[in-house]
Amino acid sequence: MSAGVGRRATLLRRALLAAQAAVLLWAAMLGVAELPAAALLLAVQVLAEPWRTRLDRRLEAPSAALAGQLLADTAALVLFFALTGGADNPFVPLLLLPLSLAAALLEPRWTAAIGAAAALGYFLLLFQAPARSWFDHGSFGHNAHRLGMWLNFVVSALLIGVLVGRAARALLRHEQALAEARERRLRADRLLAVAAVAAGTAHRLATPLATALLHLDTLRRRGGSPRAAELDAAIEPLQRCRRLLDELVSAARGARVTPTRHPRPAAWLGERLAAWRAQHPRLAVTARIDPALEPTRLACDETLEQALDELADNAAAAGARRLELEAVRHGDWLQLRLEDDGPGMEAERRDRAACGLPSARGGLGLGLLLAQAAIDRFGGRLHLADGRKGLRVDIALPLTEDDADA
Repeated sequence: MSAGVGRRATLLRRALLAAQAAVLLWAAMLGVAELPAAALLLAVQVLAEPWRTRLDRRLEAPSAALAGQLLADTAALVLFFALTGGADNPFVPLLLLPLSLAAALLEPRWTAAIGAAAALGYFLLLFQAPARSWFDHGSFGHNAHRLGMWLNFVVSALLIGVLVGRAARALLRHEQALAEARERRLRADRLLAVAAVAAGTAHRLATPLATALLHLDTLRRRGGSPRAAELDAAIEPLQRCRRLLDELVSAARGARVTPTRHPRPAAWLGERLAAWRAQHPRLAVTARIDPALEPTRLACDETLEQALDELADNAAAAGARRLELEAVRHGDWLQLRLEDDGPGMEAERRDRAACGLPSARGGLGLGLLLAQAAIDRFGGRLHLADGRKGLRVDIALPLTEDDADA
């Protein structure tokens, strides 16, 4: 039995024990309880509670185990009500609480079995003729019964809200985890496809790039050309492309993994800000870095740096004039927020870009796929949203204390 399900079963059982104790006290005051037998039943349940709690933690068959526990709770409630006024007891609807938990957590067949047990128990209580009824005290008895029904409603509503609410939230978290796993699998599949295409493209580009460089270098060596400076300007980016291709091929052949560093987040972000300002002089880059980040360190490598650089490149390519960076510490996490004043991105394009899917108008798909992959490698998360004017990118990265990996 999972820990969460076991905790809910334990919580329900203890709430029912507390409710039975209150009902027994009230019934004893009205003289409608068979006090020794009812008190003995409650005492047996209380004494068995530690053993049942341990059983909650050890059982390995969630459906059958939890169903058995809830059936036992239902049987104990029926017997308890039989000893405290029978069907006239205003707290009889407490029989619905085990059924509510079963409906939230168990398979339909187990829920049906527990519902049938509760219905049968209530039906048998209708034929019981207790020595004294809750209505034997005239108007006082009627008022006590009505007040008891109200209290039963309040207690049942609270317990159902807590137990079923928790079960629903746990189910929602499970579904979210599955959705995130599917997205990570989709990104991983696309990364494999990109890697295969990149290797083939690097090989095919090498020859025409080398030929273009050779022709440009020949033109430059002829001398006396008034366009020598223009040729130099054309050769430089081509040479840079050649170096990048060489690095790509080398990394593919050697399966190179860049070493992981553990810099201070503020210093690391300062390096990135300087690189963005140098690379995009027309982009006004501002930053606000939380001083609470000072005693921490961040695991990173070149791929993570390239991921952030790619986001800044995307902002500049989209026509943004301003890029704001906010870095805040939340517990053991570095929360980064990048927001630009560009044209932004529609929700459909954001969803496709976050999964690494190309959009009809091109743009951010591949870059964000690579950025997301780098952030995933370090246990982080990336989320796209609308900013005040343009696009907002939220990134969460785990931190370590200064003396852990310094």
